[in-house]
Amino acid sequence: MDNQETLARLLTAVQGKPLAEACGEITAGAVRIRWFAEDVRRARGEIVPAPAAGPQFAGYVPRGWRGSDDHAM
Repeated sequence: MDNQETLARLLTAVQGKPLAEACGEITAGAVRIRWFAEDVRRARGEIVPAPAAGPQFAGYVPRGWRGSDDHAM
């Protein structure tokens, strides 16, 4: 990873972690990001393209309370 040392030093400065621990954390994070990026290919067997150029956002719109009534009447 190109910026591992820079990111580890930043993590050390912000959180006070030892540099070796910060390097390990940066590496672990990069591995997870790569795994999830590859998971898109595994989900369909192909690369899923974005619908449009530019930033993509996902939103959550609550639809109200939903539940089931399991009581006999």
